[in-house]
Amino acid sequence: MNEQIIDRIEPIVSGIIDSMGSGDFDSAKLAALRAQQMHPRESRLTYLRALCESATGNTREAIDLAWKTIALSPDTEAGRELLLSHYIELKCPPTPCIKDFSLNSGERQTSTKLESIRADHLVRYELAAQWIMQNFSSPWRLTGVDAFCGNGYGSNLVATRTGARLIGIDGSEDAINLADAHYRTEKIVYGAAQFPFGFSRASFDFAICFESIEHVEHSEDLFETICESTDGPIFLSIPNEDGLPYKIFRTAFEHHFRHFTTDEVVKLTARAGKKIEAHLGQNTYVLRNNKIVGLLPEHKMTLHTPRQDDHFSIYVIR
Repeated sequence: MNEQIIDRIEPIVSGIIDSMGSGDFDSAKLAALRAQQMHPRESRLTYLRALCESATGNTREAIDLAWKTIALSPDTEAGRELLLSHYIELKCPPTPCIKDFSLNSGERQTSTKLESIRADHLVRYELAAQWIMQNFSSPWRLTGVDAFCGNGYGSNLVATRTGARLIGIDGSEDAINLADAHYRTEKIVYGAAQFPFGFSRASFDFAICFESIEHVEHSEDLFETICESTDGPIFLSIPNEDGLPYKIFRTAFEHHFRHFTTDEVVKLTARAGKKIEAHLGQNTYVLRNNKIVGLLPEHKMTLHTPRQDDHFSIYVIR
């Protein structure tokens, strides 16, 4: 942007901010809208409009303008922070962290390159992306949540393949920093939050929750929170209690609180007013004498028709 344009915009921006400071949001909104007709690529004007809409209770307009702010200026933090404030309700003080949510806890995928993420994790997100593409006529109009997104690789995969917008939430600030550094796009906003937190009611078109609820002591509450905020499909994966009994394998999964049988997931889903639309199984480990002694070859980590002794169960819930 050349100096002449900057010189013309600066007093306009200052005037809008002054109007907002005095509480005259209608005048500020009108001034920003008029200025943007002359300077459509000026992201600050879009952001100020978003703030005005937010201050006057027009949440949908504020969210739309915040996403547009990011599209105009992908490196802007202000638009991302505004979106997170609308989508996520942090509940203070947070529950003391009993389990290790850190980036290097040993259970997370930490690579900064998508091709280096282990196959069992990738195929779950590929399922979600494929389902969205096949079942929505305009997936690029959707907004989803990825709870808990880890280092952000899965949110990036789904957003890139479908064009959908994603809010990625994780309990590790280090994981979110890695996500922002390596997997962030104008279609994704990452934020750090430990459960309990709330989402805006019916704010998402779909939700992804892979290998997450077993890490939360009150897993039913997390699942219900996701269900209440989501109008469309919920993609869920959990360790299968029948294939990886928690009492036997709890040392290997020291950061888990429990594993789930299919019957438990059916009941959990029914209590939330949802139904299981699809169920798949997956195996990841080599087991011997009730111990994990290694990983299966990656080509054997594919999703398949469910069996009782599967290590993991993957569900599409609506």
